[in-house]
Amino acid sequence: KTHRLVSFKDEHHFAVQSSVVQSVPPPPHGHVDVTIHAVNNLPVNQIDISSAIDTLLGNPLGDVYVECALGRRKLRTGISVQHPHAMFHHTLRLPCVPPAPLRISLVRARSQQEIGRILIPEDEFMVHGRKEDRVLLFHSIEDIGSGGSGNGSVGFSSRGREVEGGGGGDGSKGQVKGLGGRFTSVQMTWNYNGVSPHEFLQVSKILTEYDLQVQEWRKIKAVAEKEERDREEVVRRAERPSNTAGDSVHRTSSGRRDEEGGGA
Repeated sequence: KTHRLVSFKDEHHFAVQSSVVQSVPPPPHGHVDVTIHAVNNLPVNQIDISSAIDTLLGNPLGDVYVECALGRRKLRTGISVQHPHAMFHHTLRLPCVPPAPLRISLVRARSQQEIGRILIPEDEFMVHGRKEDRVLLFHSIEDIGSGGSGNGSVGFSSRGREVEGGGGGDGSKGQVKGLGGRFTSVQMTWNYNGVSPHEFLQVSKILTEYDLQVQEWRKIKAVAEKEERDREEVVRRAERPSNTAGDSVHRTSSGRRDEEGGGA
């Protein structure tokens, strides 16, 4: 099976690069690797023009992909075609600065319609060195929009297992379902390298205080340098008249000596 690593090319997070890898190296500091292995029990297309085209083409499940987002930074897998159990084997490498919940969306490729969503709190996945394998259930977008399951956030027990019903459901309401009424789930792994959200906030606070101190020191230094320039200017102005008077006396004395010499 082919495994693909998808990441941003640079720190500006504009360009995306994708490469086939034999094994995924550990994520750099401040990043999380989200590996999407498979999505099981894809839901059947609903009634709309885009899904009708897929159905007429003999693809009632439609073509889908998985998108992972942290804040405004987003990466996605390739497209899985015509199978109730979509296989991906994509690792999406996302920066975690600043900390934010991890949003996982199941999207129809043709219509760009988001079918389901999972929201993992930052305190759950931003644990340094923790590599977790999970099978999580997608929450219905319609139910999220109506307030039935909050924002699709996944709840976890103290042992790190997903709580039945996730973000406020009752175990069935609000979940995306596939063929035979089985829940649509994602098989995934995440691997985080970095500090916890609490530590990040502490470091950010320290750096902010340091920046404020640096700005204050720069202001004090600028005022001191201006005062020093003003003093130097005052000294220069005070020296100019005395030098001019000395030069006049010198020129007068020299002129008189020249006249005396000429008379002689």
